[in-house]
Amino acid sequence: LTEIDLARLSSISLGDGSFANSTSFNLSNLESLKSLEVGNECFDSVDVFNLEGLNALKTLKIGQNSFTLSQNDFGDNKNRSFHITNCNSIKSIDIGKYSFSDYAGEFELKNLESLESIRIGTINETSNNFYSAPFELHGTETADFILDLPKLSTFYVGDGCFHDSRAFVPSNLDSLESIEIGNECFMKTNNCTISGLNALRSLFIGEYCFTKSKTIWDNDRSRMF
Repeated sequence: LTEIDLARLSSISLGDGSFANSTSFNLSNLESLKSLEVGNECFDSVDVFNLEGLNALKTLKIGQNSFTLSQNDFGDNKNRSFHITNCNSIKSIDIGKYSFSDYAGEFELKNLESLESIRIGTINETSNNFYSAPFELHGTETADFILDLPKLSTFYVGDGCFHDSRAFVPSNLDSLESIEIGNECFMKTNNCTISGLNALRSLFIGEYCFTKSKTIWDNDRSRMF
């Protein structure tokens, strides 16, 4: 799959095993696309996942073991990167376990002003999504990886996600109400800082997370742990 240029297309749904040997993923000029669904074990060989400027897109759902050469496992390929930028209408991102498990390059969500929900993997099931990818979660323009998420209310990651990430810094996300983190996530994180989350009502952290981090701080209040 090298290019799709169908301006009237409003939805794309790809079944399991689709385009497993494709090396590129390019959705361009899809001005009417509202829904994108990718099944299990698709696009194994794609190194760069990039959705940019799809302003009608509202939902993204990806199944299990897609966009990875390390199915049911994990890897550390820094040439593989994930980007969703300038999609003004997207409300939900849902990624099944083991997808992107060997993506260790940049993880970027930027200018997604309508995004409400991020769900990656499954809690209490080994997921390993973005196992070695860097991670920061900010609502300001000073962040390196994830930016401009004013409506984000739910952040959920399953077991083993972002295992090797060095930092977990969710801050200035005014609508974030719920953080759920599965087991053995962020195990190599040295900097774990939670600040400026005035709407946060639920925080769940599973077993053996943040094992190298000594504290969680809320800069607007007081030390949490």
